[in-house]
Amino acid sequence: MIQFYKSSLIIIFLTTLFLTSYSNSKKDSLLEITINGNNKQKIDAYFYLGKTEKDPLKRLEYLDSADYYYKLYPNDTNLMYLYGYRAFAYQILKQYKKSTKYCLIAAKIGERIHATNDFAYMYVTASINYDKTFEYDSSLYYINKSIESYFLLLKEGTKPIDFCNKRLGYCFSKKGKQLLRQGKYEDALDNMYEALKYYDKTKSYIGQSNIHLNIGNIYNLNNDYDNAYIEYKKSIDYYLKGNTKKPPHIAYTNIGTLFLNKNELDSALFYFNKSLSIVNHKKKYEYTISGLYSNIGLIFKKKHQYDSALTYFNKSLLLRKKIGYKIGEVNTKTNIGITYIDMKKYSKAKKILHKALEFTKENNMAETTKEIYLGLSVIAENTNNYKQAFQYNQLYNLYKDSINSIEVTKKISEYKEKYEAEKKDREIVDLQKEAQLQQLEKEKQIIENKRQRYINISLIILAVLLFIIIFAVQRYFKLKTKSSKELMIRKDQINKQKIIDLVKNSEVNSINSFMEGQEKERSRIATELHDRLGSLLSTVKLHFSSIEAAYSNDNEEKESFSFALDLLDNSVQEVRSISHNLSKGILTQFGLVAAVENLRDTINAAGKIQIKLIKAGPKTKLTSETEIELFRIIQELVTNAIKHSKSKEIFVQLISDNEGLNIFVEDYGVGFDMKKLKSKGIGLKNLKMRVDNIGGIYHYESSLGKGTSIIIEIKNNY
Repeated sequence: MIQFYKSSLIIIFLTTLFLTSYSNSKKDSLLEITINGNNKQKIDAYFYLGKTEKDPLKRLEYLDSADYYYKLYPNDTNLMYLYGYRAFAYQILKQYKKSTKYCLIAAKIGERIHATNDFAYMYVTASINYDKTFEYDSSLYYINKSIESYFLLLKEGTKPIDFCNKRLGYCFSKKGKQLLRQGKYEDALDNMYEALKYYDKTKSYIGQSNIHLNIGNIYNLNNDYDNAYIEYKKSIDYYLKGNTKKPPHIAYTNIGTLFLNKNELDSALFYFNKSLSIVNHKKKYEYTISGLYSNIGLIFKKKHQYDSALTYFNKSLLLRKKIGYKIGEVNTKTNIGITYIDMKKYSKAKKILHKALEFTKENNMAETTKEIYLGLSVIAENTNNYKQAFQYNQLYNLYKDSINSIEVTKKISEYKEKYEAEKKDREIVDLQKEAQLQQLEKEKQIIENKRQRYINISLIILAVLLFIIIFAVQRYFKLKTKSSKELMIRKDQINKQKIIDLVKNSEVNSINSFMEGQEKERSRIATELHDRLGSLLSTVKLHFSSIEAAYSNDNEEKESFSFALDLLDNSVQEVRSISHNLSKGILTQFGLVAAVENLRDTINAAGKIQIKLIKAGPKTKLTSETEIELFRIIQELVTNAIKHSKSKEIFVQLISDNEGLNIFVEDYGVGFDMKKLKSKGIGLKNLKMRVDNIGGIYHYESSLGKGTSIIIEIKNNY
């Protein structure tokens, strides 16, 4: 047995030596080609060296040489790979901006030559790069692009279904993690369960393990420790199915976190040390080690052993700075700040927490932001700044409420039930298929037996024809059913869109009707005052004047009568003035700014879309006709935004100076592709003509998913 063991070791050693020698031999032969081969051979050699070289700097040198020879024999496929391999090299060097630049160039070329798998992978790489530079919106955008690309690849059928399903599982999982980091638990769950469906199809145990781990994290964050523990155990089970060589240190870490949250500190320390024993002193696990140091620091903090806590926090901080893990660095600083609060070192704590807060708010770190506000509230209260303590406490509650643990737990249960139901349905379908296959096998055996018994060719032909007819009929009905279903879905989508458009048009018409009603009511009141009350007062004045002569001999009474007559005169003038002001309307009476404010208040009162108005600068010198036309243009722009943008907020800015007025109308809605807009749109042309007619300049910008911006410049003309 011992002799066999020794022989095995020798065989393994010789095999490794052979593979290494083979690899070096191939590299040497390729380097020989780069010197003595023809130009086409040199391109292939440099490309292969650029792809396989482990040293990223040498890889870039090989690719630069490949680029030189590529120019002699250009083609898009080689160009795509040239940029792609450069992107991978810069990613290894942690030059993520450069890596992203080459990724996106390679992806564009890939789209042009329909290399779907390649440009899909480039989008995944771009998403990872943006993740590393904390540009999370861009990271989400490109992971969504990669999901679209892999669905396209699945439809094309140029790659195995299992390959596409694995890639889709990875992309949905990555998207779920990104949303989880931002505290968007519902969206995160949606994508994680979507990933789980694809991992189930491919029996990807490591992928399933990661999903259950993250679902456990969501339960843990929402204080549902029992369900979190169940998910972590599932994660370990799947991990051991897929990888029996390495222990599941991440799951042990998360179970430790669970016990830490439950305040079972000794159990937490046991699992953290168990995880640390697996990964300690291994460079590739520095990210995990830094997290474990931070968690052990939290245990000592809870035990009021603050010096030990700070020791571990600082070890974590040094490691996270070294590996460039900015989010972890800020989380650790937050823990240090909160520890200083417990030590009553409020000045130090406040300084650290304020600095951390800037980063957490900017990067949507909802959980950490919530804890910082709680810490600042405690500091303010203990330094007798009760007003500030109240303000911070309100912000803490605001973030706390935005992460509704009950709703999230309920949502997880719903997703779990839905997932389990779909899983059972798939199992039933698989069983039915198996039963059908068995039935077909039996029928085939019966036919074979008959053939062997009777050697009856005509019966075999008849059976084959019958099978073809059944298959054709079944296929016909299947295609018909599929076509009907697709038609129903399309009709349903069209009807839904019509309903949305009707609702939006109704909202716009309601707002316009309300404003027109206001003006009509003002005009009616003005007419009533002028025609009825004004006439009545004039008649009274006439009667008073006719009896003035009766007081000609009595000076005192005549003086009182004259005073009363003057008052009546003033009343007549006041009524005429009020009716005149009312008939002029808000725009004519108070100007453009007041009219826009009235428009804003009317729309905001509906409660569905909010108009944000910003005004600055001196009073404009515009004619009333210009102001009326400008108001109508603003009203139409706002109406268009309500109808088409799908934005919850519309921003209107009125910025004036001594020269004139600048008007900005912006939304952050769906936008549109300016290149694809036919003839620039009739509505947009009409608006430009109307602005030109009053001597203004009109400019607009829009792009898909980034909203629309309109700028109008007008010079003073009064």
